[in-house]
Amino acid sequence: MIYETEDFALAATLHALGAKYLEHERKLGNKFVFRFEKTEDVERVVPAYYRDEICISPQKFLYSQKFLKSIIHAG
Repeated sequence: MIYETEDFALAATLHALGAKYLEHERKLGNKFVFRFEKTEDVERVVPAYYRDEICISPQKFLYSQKFLKSIIHAG
């Protein structure tokens, strides 16, 4: 199964916490949809993210932001 989000910060959080990135798709208006493998961990992280209950390494989060930006700009 696949989990999709247009929320860049959520996508970076998922990636930083070890969710398997699958692909992205460019949408109208220069928006992107990020796709991850949907697992029990992802299903737990997403609601916790929106409740502002996630603690994450700033270094991992920054690396994940750079990773996602690099794949956006690469193609």
